[in-house]
Amino acid sequence: MNQGSDSILSVYSDARTEYTKQLCIFLVPAYFKFFIDLLERAKNNTISEPKKTLWQFQTYLNEVHDWNMEKVTNEINQINNNCGCDYLDDLLTAVFIAHTKVLTAIRISGNNKKVQITVPKVEHFLFRVLCESSKLLWSSAFLFRDGISGIEKQQNYRNIEQLLNEGILQAIRGLVPVKSILKDFVNNDTPDNNDSDSDSDDEKEIKTSIPEQIEQKLSNIMSSEQEQEQEQEQEQEQVQEKEQVQEQEKEQVQEQEQVQEQEQEQEKEQVQEQEKEQEQEQPKQQMIYVEDRPSVQFADFNSVLDSDNPDNSDLVLDDRNDDSPDLEILDEIGVPLSEDMGFDSLNDDLAENISSIDYESLP
Repeated sequence: MNQGSDSILSVYSDARTEYTKQLCIFLVPAYFKFFIDLLERAKNNTISEPKKTLWQFQTYLNEVHDWNMEKVTNEINQINNNCGCDYLDDLLTAVFIAHTKVLTAIRISGNNKKVQITVPKVEHFLFRVLCESSKLLWSSAFLFRDGISGIEKQQNYRNIEQLLNEGILQAIRGLVPVKSILKDFVNNDTPDNNDSDSDSDDEKEIKTSIPEQIEQKLSNIMSSEQEQEQEQEQEQEQVQEKEQVQEQEKEQVQEQEQVQEQEQEQEKEQVQEQEKEQEQEQPKQQMIYVEDRPSVQFADFNSVLDSDNPDNSDLVLDDRNDDSPDLEILDEIGVPLSEDMGFDSLNDDLAENISSIDYESLP
């Protein structure tokens, strides 16, 4: 095959992977809910014997293949409603087309025969998935056991979801016409009934009997996906460029801030040096400190000294509440002592008239 066919095959392979993932995203939660409800029904039927719950659950899984049409219709409609996908029919068609395109890419025989793609109905496919999932879960029923920790239960639920994904893939493999594809495109025993152009069949694209509308719809979806991927890549490149520019701007701002800090530190150091030099050059001025409050105070104790009995000497607390200041400065005019009537005159004449009798004698 040439480069053009290789690119087309790559596109179909990517489309197959993406459509299958989308199908599993919608179907796995719906089937998980179905099997959890089936487990609850088994618990209700084995209330008297809880140890037989998983055994009863396996019994219900075995009975899925033997359901009648009414049972199948009711359960499948419930699963279809729980999946919440309103375009499940188109999605299922795209899945089978992509799988068939990839399988028909390998061709050995020179037969240019068309492949008939039969897309199953949604109900038929959902029931096939239910059967395949029941087989897988029957051998792993221990994942539904109770009496375990929350972390182990979460791990078991994740393993159950993986088994459901595998059940969906097995249903797809079982419904894709692999046998007819191998017979028509890989078998070399087919008679050579082609024209002279059969030698170049390996370089031609394999034709399938797909309706033109579905083929065009699928190609449009794939082209739109490629355009979206290209746009996303461009957006990511633009975002990366913006981030790089922002990082460069941040680095520049940080460098400027560092330079400013260094300059400020240098200026501070210069100012400090200048101040030190000025202090050294200027002579120290002598300062006179005047105290406006007394620095020495006397306690409120009186000393009692007994010369005859020194042991009786003591300090006595003075209880007088003398709030008057020791020294007051009045705004009134002072009066001389000579004019005060409360004092005796100390004239020389009076001193001369005092005799020795007027003095008291000390013992």
